[in-house]
Amino acid sequence: YMRELAEKTPYITIADWNQVAKEHPEIWTGTDQVHFGSDNSKIEAGAKLYADTIATALQTAQDKPVKSK
Repeated sequence: YMRELAEKTPYITIADWNQVAKEHPEIWTGTDQVHFGSDNSKIEAGAKLYADTIATALQTAQDKPVKSK
């Protein structure tokens, strides 16, 4: 639903962590599959991916229109 809403609504941007997380199975090795990182390097890699996902969404959003009243 959220992806469809974002496609129809120009002022909504999705930070698609679900997709990014699926593309990087290495950060989930040895975990409960909810929390990334079974060691420091995987925790660091997962945190960077998560932060980059948010940063990319924010960069995309800044060029979009804002919601009008």
